Amino acid sequence: METEVPGVKAEELDVTVVGNELTVKGTRSDDGTEKSVYHRRERGTGSFTRVVALPSEVNPDAVKASLTDGVLLLTLPKAETAKPRKIKVNTETK
Repeated sequence: METEVPGVKAEELDVTVVGNELTVKGTRSDDGTEKSVYHRRERGTGSFTRVVALPSEVNPDAVKASLTDGVLLLTLPKAETAKPRKIKVNTETK
């Protein structure tokens, strides 16, 4: 999964996974001075939270996250319980 978080530092991000729910929290600080006057701002400041329902349960111990150029890349492997498994069919002859 990729999500754009421009202007947010890695230490300002909090990523959690519970079951099949991913939560990304962060804080985008104001990089201008207090007396700055903007005609238009494309990027808001302050706290944000994004909650995403995933299609299946995730193994939280194997989740990996990296932040490069304002893009948060998350690797979310499925939990073993969510993976399909082959069931052997027994035949009984009488």
